[in-house]
Amino acid sequence: MRNDMKKVLFVANVHKHFIAFHIPYIKWLKDNGCIVHCAANGSDIEVPFVDRQINLCIQRSPWSIKNIVAYIHLKKLIKKEQYDIIHCHTPIASVVARLSARSFRENIGLKLFYTAHGFYFYKRSPFIYWIIYYPLEKYLSRYTDVLLTINKEDYELVKNRGFKNVSTYLIPGVGVDTNRLYVTDDSLRLKLRKQYGYDHNLVIIIYIAEFIKRKNHQFVLDCVPDLVKECPNCKIIFAGDGPLLQKMKKYASDQDLSSYVDFLGYCKNIGDLIALSDIGISSSLSEGLGLNVAEELYSGLPVVVSEDRGHRELVEVGINGFIYPQGDSLTFVKDLLLLVNDKNLRLKMSSMAALSIKRFILEEAQNSLINIYKLYL
Repeated sequence: MRNDMKKVLFVANVHKHFIAFHIPYIKWLKDNGCIVHCAANGSDIEVPFVDRQINLCIQRSPWSIKNIVAYIHLKKLIKKEQYDIIHCHTPIASVVARLSARSFRENIGLKLFYTAHGFYFYKRSPFIYWIIYYPLEKYLSRYTDVLLTINKEDYELVKNRGFKNVSTYLIPGVGVDTNRLYVTDDSLRLKLRKQYGYDHNLVIIIYIAEFIKRKNHQFVLDCVPDLVKECPNCKIIFAGDGPLLQKMKKYASDQDLSSYVDFLGYCKNIGDLIALSDIGISSSLSEGLGLNVAEELYSGLPVVVSEDRGHRELVEVGINGFIYPQGDSLTFVKDLLLLVNDKNLRLKMSSMAALSIKRFILEEAQNSLINIYKLYL
């Protein structure tokens, strides 16, 4: 790395994204002599370690007129600050950032990084996504110096379909922060269940996900009657907040499922909740990687997850969990019951789970991205 102070801008839809996924990388850049700014929508949350935090009115909807305002604002900001690197995240923010930075790549030598946390277009995605987002991403690739993908399907798509970005890398996501997790064993599980008021005889199944349509919580709720018919001592805990949380709570109540499910909302104690659980699940319709599944595997939970490019990166069928076809409730319940009813199988998969996730821990992911940063700083 050169000794002069380089200036780096992170761009995303909301500042919460930086806090959730990028603080270790921001801190590394700061520790290595960089000036770091971040730009996203809102000013209600403070991002640690950055030198400047900019409120940029980026909207999730690609049709919002405010994104044009954000484009103008960001273009003026780049001209004033003369950044060496812009690293953009989240789809619409990355569109705005790359359009804003186009001319500056030649004029001031700016390098544009884009982390695709899972393209909107993928195998089995709605055809309309391919019509809208695929041409857009392919066009914008010509204004991208470094395109970072987090799963093999996205990486191979970029390499095989003539994207024009300068370099493409496959990295192991943003990394599992093991500092907030435990490697689960029976004594810790019993201790935490007593602390949180869960009976030691329950088989606890955990789903960690924001309550949005893509996470497909209703699918899980619809499977509860078949599950508890065979195993009435099952309990499903949902950890996460989001716009559909209250709707799903009401749905569970209307279906008389409340005694079998707990809605915990946003949780800071994720490590405790994983450690007191027996099995992890995900019914997501699409994942770039699936960080919460990776956290569960690191902690020693076998998992049952939907068929998806991100889940395929993490789960080896029969080794650390099961993958069921999207929307296949019969197979989902069958796979769950295999684990629910066979503690020895759970223990066998548990012993393999942490080993299987080694390359996705934060230190490995951090080294991967830092080595790429070093090429451009």
